[in-house]
Amino acid sequence: MEQRLCILISLLLMAGFTFAQTASKPDVLYKKDKSTIQVIIEEVGDNEIQYRKASSPTGPLYAISKVDVLKIVYNNGDVEQISNESATPSTAPKVTSTKPTVSKPVAASPAKEAPAKAQKSAVVTTLPSSYFGIKAGGNLFTRSVPSGYNTPGFNVGFHGGVFAGFGGKRLTFQPEVLFTQLSTTYTVADATTQTTNQLITVPLLVKYAIGEGKLRPFLQLGGFGQFLLSSSYSTTVAGQSQGTQSLKFESLEGRIEYGAIGGAGVAYSLGRVQVLLDARWYHGLGVNLSPQPTSGFIRMGAVSLGMAFPLGQK
Repeated sequence: MEQRLCILISLLLMAGFTFAQTASKPDVLYKKDKSTIQVIIEEVGDNEIQYRKASSPTGPLYAISKVDVLKIVYNNGDVEQISNESATPSTAPKVTSTKPTVSKPVAASPAKEAPAKAQKSAVVTTLPSSYFGIKAGGNLFTRSVPSGYNTPGFNVGFHGGVFAGFGGKRLTFQPEVLFTQLSTTYTVADATTQTTNQLITVPLLVKYAIGEGKLRPFLQLGGFGQFLLSSSYSTTVAGQSQGTQSLKFESLEGRIEYGAIGGAGVAYSLGRVQVLLDARWYHGLGVNLSPQPTSGFIRMGAVSLGMAFPLGQK
């Protein structure tokens, strides 16, 4: 009799030990960000999973969206895979847990489990509403001439300066201030004259961005004004250099020119910085002379590379 009693007590102790091990073993939530949480699952709903932390079985009730969960491994070894797509009550069937669930009242102010890692900021794929930048590039320049005269060839020059932008995500107003150097070569009979001018050019543009994504084309249209800072010229007659001379200005007359601009380009996003490549055409329409001349206006193509930085928040 005593022997049977000892055997019965041993079996009860083993069963109790096994039950205690099973009861104390937590469920495990495997999240899509590769992290895990040891929990006690309370309910698996259509769109969220309610649980208590394993370290606080009688503590607050938490909830986590099923969109963030990869699978559940229950303490009895059963595994429940969670759909990769967010379920909604109207379109997706209710996920039935392999472990019987007991609905429990949610606390008045349930705490939501914060993601293990902060969500990364979205990559900027448009020019911000307000920005400033720097740019530089090259020019091909000539001037219009009266009918019947030989048109001077295109000469290479350069430009560089700063710009800003104000407006919306697609339509912006972009003023610029550029230092520009231009050269023009004229040949009459056996004499060749090359003129070099340094100017401040102020384009005023309206820019329209097209499409979406990191690489976005844009169109630009507007006008410009420019002021002649200095001018020099060199002359060669029959192959003999006559030296270089600087022009002296007696007044502002003839030093201001204005006209229209049209062009296009692309913007490429590098995080919050934009790399801009644009090409444009400058078409001079007049100068501050009276009477107004009919020729001698600027004709120039320009290509530039720039970088734009946002002002404030996007």
